[in-house]
Amino acid sequence: MNSPYESSAKITDKYAMGGGFEIEYQFRGKSYGEVMKVKKEVYNQYKTGESIPITLSRINPSLVSLTSEFNAFKKANP
Repeated sequence: MNSPYESSAKITDKYAMGGGFEIEYQFRGKSYGEVMKVKKEVYNQYKTGESIPITLSRINPSLVSLTSEFNAFKKANP
């Protein structure tokens, strides 16, 4: 991911069938909403309405991942 930017997102919905979240976040005054699949441990750790740390691209703010998963990927692929 080029130009990563750390922020937080609010979980607006949880999807048990696929194990994912619907999140909302703001970047440069604009609101974004995304759906993302997460690991079971992460899914069980957060509830609807809570904030979750995310990393997004400054160039393409729709390209978003959980900060913990992004950091694990960077560590595995220096």
